[in-house]
Amino acid sequence: MIEREYAYLKAKHMATFYASEAIITATTSLNNHGNVLSGIIIKKVAKMDSFSKDEVATLGNIVNDLKISAGYIESAYKEMIVALAANTLITEDGSVVAYSTIKANFDNGTLTLAEIAEKKGVAVTVDDRSFSVNLESFTLLPAITALQTTLSNLHNAHETYSALVAEDKESYTWAELRSILNYIMVFSNTKLNGQTIDASINTEELINLVMEQGIYIVLESGAGIYVEIAEHCGNYSADVTVTNLQIGGITFDFLFANMATESKQTPSFLEITLDEISVIQPPED
Repeated sequence: MIEREYAYLKAKHMATFYASEAIITATTSLNNHGNVLSGIIIKKVAKMDSFSKDEVATLGNIVNDLKISAGYIESAYKEMIVALAANTLITEDGSVVAYSTIKANFDNGTLTLAEIAEKKGVAVTVDDRSFSVNLESFTLLPAITALQTTLSNLHNAHETYSALVAEDKESYTWAELRSILNYIMVFSNTKLNGQTIDASINTEELINLVMEQGIYIVLESGAGIYVEIAEHCGNYSADVTVTNLQIGGITFDFLFANMATESKQTPSFLEITLDEISVIQPPED
């Protein structure tokens, strides 16, 4: 096996691995924290305006989880670019040069996906010779462009969370909680038992709803970072149990809840881009 072929196949394998880790991380986060998120939604619909510092801390944990998931997605796209480079970029005498330089530049931080998205491709100069891969015909370009938005949202969410917890309060208002939550779960694109979450659901209706049906929450496209991750990885869901929830003077010891993403990006970006690099034949010198 030639060195370029090995590099191409290894990069494909690593891209698949990182894609798998990304959705596992996001799903685990939803499993671990979906009960608190569900409770926050119910409390908001019930017009409560006091949220504990533990609920705020959970939102911070979610941001950290999704940063890890987004990092795996970023690594997957980098490996795909290395695979494309290994497949197409060689010097005139056929020696391995350009793709290994791209890999090294990713590793040392001198090359970023943000730069590639801006330039719509990647170019390197080796021994006074220039080599480039144009991504305009690949789904990789809109995929890494979309990822930059998610990374920016995660940065802003982390900064907002850090500023809020610095106040070191025992409880927080809805307005304060929402400053973080808007990055994670946008209510205008979130449905509770098939209904858009808004002030039109009164407390009595809410109690009847959850007693009869349980809690079913769908995060549609535009509903925040959980569903932004799904645009890259594919949709995912979690079954959780909400405990000790008070609504309108009634205490629910436990309620079943299901949370699911419903991204309109199907197939997902990672599915499409993995297919794109998989149909390319391994390089031959």
